[in-house]
Amino acid sequence: TIRPGQEAPPITLAHVRVANHEIAVSTINNSGSDPEYNGTIDDVRVNSNSEGGFSPVEFHLSVEYLGHEPFDSFNSFGEVVGTDGSLWLVELHNGSGAWNTSAKFDVGLEHLNYSDVYVRVTPANQSTSHSFVSGHTIRLFMASLEDGYMKDHELTVRIPQIHGFELTEPMQDVYGIQPGESIIAELKITNSGNGDDRFEFEFDDSELPEGWALTGATSHTLGPFISSTHSLTITAPANASDEEFSIFVSVRDKANNSYPDIEINVQTSMPSLRIVSHQNHNGGEDAEAGQTALYNVVVENTGLIDAQQVQLNGTLCDSYSGCPSTSSTGVIGTDTRDIPANSEVVFKITFDLSEISPDTYYFHFEINETGFDSVEEYSISDIKVRSPPAEGSTDWLGWLLAAMLIVALLTLTRRGGRRKGAAPF
Repeated sequence: TIRPGQEAPPITLAHVRVANHEIAVSTINNSGSDPEYNGTIDDVRVNSNSEGGFSPVEFHLSVEYLGHEPFDSFNSFGEVVGTDGSLWLVELHNGSGAWNTSAKFDVGLEHLNYSDVYVRVTPANQSTSHSFVSGHTIRLFMASLEDGYMKDHELTVRIPQIHGFELTEPMQDVYGIQPGESIIAELKITNSGNGDDRFEFEFDDSELPEGWALTGATSHTLGPFISSTHSLTITAPANASDEEFSIFVSVRDKANNSYPDIEINVQTSMPSLRIVSHQNHNGGEDAEAGQTALYNVVVENTGLIDAQQVQLNGTLCDSYSGCPSTSSTGVIGTDTRDIPANSEVVFKITFDLSEISPDTYYFHFEINETGFDSVEEYSISDIKVRSPPAEGSTDWLGWLLAAMLIVALLTLTRRGGRRKGAAPF
């Protein structure tokens, strides 16, 4: 604001030049890629090699300078985007031929084009490199050394998909099933290939008996190197007789590759139980009167079916004859546990011997066989119930022996000091 008759003060103008480091990057050529892949110059597919890896692919880049600086220095480096990107290697050189993880180059108003940026991309090994539908993105960065300006350029490198399917764990030799029940046969499977895959399952149930049923998903999608479980449900009718048959599962991937059939052997069965052994928890067979006795009883299930809620009863008898129905002492112990197929489980049976006198007794162990095929449902063995040790210290025995020794010594000393009546002096 200038009032009438006033002279304005001097006005200062500040001029700041804005630096411009802008560049444009383009791909001139590439080499080492799969010639059968019809991609652009920035989009290639690599070839696998005989060493379990993939052959490197090289790119030749050109840089056009669009900035305003007479001289500008840049540093170039790259990274790989993707799950396995850290396992890849990106190397560059500026025409020197010496590959490194970065490379420097100079451009400017006097040198507007630079076409000596070379990039070499080496993928991870076949066992770890993933095959993505959209490929791996290689991001190259050209960073000015002056004020942080950065330009990026993207390349696409594709890994050919390797298909693979395998069982992570072998199938059971035989799957047992009870009449009127259902079982689940679990296929532990792994996509051993390097890309997403969809596996199709086809079931040959021609041996399936009449009245039986087989259900399960017919496909399973898995990512590369991922393990999972594919389940099949087999149902037996309530009137199923003794049956033994096989189900065959064929597998194909999305490229229509086939794999060896998976065989599932099925057999009607029941839990089969038997008493293997029993022992005092503290060792041995005998127990002590007036105390609580804990016995470990090993029960085996040799059947193909898990035995649920198995009840083991133990009875103390005072005679072998009629044990336990007519000679029970009233001392009874029990324990309930599950016993998986083809395994052993230790039952804990506790007996209260507080009212039991020392003598010879008999243990009777019996499995409640309801719902089970018991090979050996009971076991009888004799046991000695000992008297408890006398209370108090036994040190008095040592004092008694010492006193007896002193009395004996005194007696001998007195006899040796007497004179006989017939002695001449």
